[in-house]
Amino acid sequence: MAEGYFLQIWTGKLPTEVLSEIVLDRVNSLRRPSTLIGGEVGEDSALIDLGHCILAVHSDPVTEARFHSGSIAVDVSSNDLAVSGVRPRWFILDILMPGGSLYSSLSSIVESASREAERLGIEIVGGHTESTPGLKSPIIIGTSLGCTCRGCVYPTRNAREGDIIYQINPAAIEGTAIISTDFRDLALDRGVDEKVLERGSEFIKRISVVNEAISISELGLVDAMHDPTEGGVIGGLYEIAFASRHNVEVYLEKIFVEDETIMLSKALGVDYTRLISSGTIIASVPPYNKRDFENHLESLRLRYDAIGRVLNKNENPTLIILKGGKHIGDISSSPKDEISRLWEEKI
Repeated sequence: MAEGYFLQIWTGKLPTEVLSEIVLDRVNSLRRPSTLIGGEVGEDSALIDLGHCILAVHSDPVTEARFHSGSIAVDVSSNDLAVSGVRPRWFILDILMPGGSLYSSLSSIVESASREAERLGIEIVGGHTESTPGLKSPIIIGTSLGCTCRGCVYPTRNAREGDIIYQINPAAIEGTAIISTDFRDLALDRGVDEKVLERGSEFIKRISVVNEAISISELGLVDAMHDPTEGGVIGGLYEIAFASRHNVEVYLEKIFVEDETIMLSKALGVDYTRLISSGTIIASVPPYNKRDFENHLESLRLRYDAIGRVLNKNENPTLIILKGGKHIGDISSSPKDEISRLWEEKI
């Protein structure tokens, strides 16, 4: 890396090459044989072989939401385990509050997280809480843990050439909920109807995909699943490409969203394909499992579409973007999330 890189600043996820060099190359200097997957770009969970089971662990911060941040922390962390094929059982909750915060604000976050964890059957087993000088808004960090059997995991790296890429559930569910609450005033100023914002704020209840992902994984019809968070569906597809070392193509017009997402995106100038998308599952499915996979999704009454395909192996993989059958661009690094951009503009 050029020395000048160390003087650059950034918002949101690190570019892939910077993440690899500054962070992953250093933290992965020690790797035990029992660690099947550690810190790697695109992987949803660390997987550790304990002998009698595979332990899955994932940690995620909530930094781009102010409302419902407690429940979001539970959902985004537990989703990552579930798409790896592991049901989350335990949760560690860390809450950093701005200096001078009211106890009532902390209570609201804890209550929100506790309700969602109980709903999903997840036990909160510890964490840390403090008031931190210099913070402008709370930062909530959730860590989920769970165990499963050998051969029951579906890491992102397992996507294979020829696989069909499916989108399950509309994209940008989480992003729509955040915009409808945290950016409500801006949306109203841009002419968005209050009823649209009310409906969009209800999307918070649709962020968890734990039960859907576990149901899908139990059938063994997928090669890989992934939870697209920052960077949206486009970011999630690039991470599949990077982790599996395969080129991937996406059919942009096939990425589907709710009407509320379209209206908010147009009003705020947002690209919903790159908008944080907890609530969506991306699955990589062998063609010979296509019929059984689609039948199962229909039995669960889930919306889905085939939005892409896994192509040839490539040590420097690319996400190839097609629209109407025409090549319109390539992605070779994690894209910036649209929520990060909105916060930058707002601040």
